[in-house]
Amino acid sequence: MNRSGYILITVAAVLVALAVTVFVVKSRNAGTNEEASKAPEQVTVTDRQESLEEYLEEAVEDAGKAEERIAENNSEDRSRGSSESDSQNNSASNSESNSQDNSENNFIPAPDFTMTDQYGNVHSLADYRGKTIFLNFWATWCPPCRAEMPDIQALYEEYSSQEDPEVVILGIAFPNYNNEQDVAGVTTFLEENGYTYPVLMDEGATMLLPYYITAYPTTFLINPDGNVLGYIPGAMTKETMKDVIEQALEYAD
Repeated sequence: MNRSGYILITVAAVLVALAVTVFVVKSRNAGTNEEASKAPEQVTVTDRQESLEEYLEEAVEDAGKAEERIAENNSEDRSRGSSESDSQNNSASNSESNSQDNSENNFIPAPDFTMTDQYGNVHSLADYRGKTIFLNFWATWCPPCRAEMPDIQALYEEYSSQEDPEVVILGIAFPNYNNEQDVAGVTTFLEENGYTYPVLMDEGATMLLPYYITAYPTTFLINPDGNVLGYIPGAMTKETMKDVIEQALEYAD
């Protein structure tokens, strides 16, 4: 694929991801205030599973159409005189450069954070530049969260055993927020269940709004440049987790 095609795929993938994000956020925000006041067992937690594959398939289709239009334009350019062709080629080059700049600007940077995990270690998003990040928002009282945590732990052990892990597994909990336990309670929950992957303690719930968290669990995939690649609302199976991670890695390449 030529450079223009790659750029168009990148732009299309981001725009599709943004469209899905807006749709999901709007559909879930309607019940946000009501859910916050209910007891844990009454909170509606979505079990919808989405894959980055949907985003990429639509992006490839859109990029294919765009490439056809580019090919038609290039064919028309070649039929004109050399002087006019040179002029238009320069214009196309400038357009491609601007397109690249715009595609880079259209990426949405993941909201940065600096928080401490259950071991007292400090983590910042910026520390993981160059890595693909699997960022899972969860709660101790959330049944779907509890159901997927053994699989997250298994993936953490798999990737962390690599000499130079390309995938970082992180969890974020909100101690003392709504019906959540305090830091000690969350830490005890992790210890009792044998979960050793880093869970960041967002005691002020500062990441709820920046990441639009309205239901648990919600997982974000962040690319090596620190930009949001996609997100998955609801619990996932281990197979789905591996699938979206592998797609994220391929997309990063």
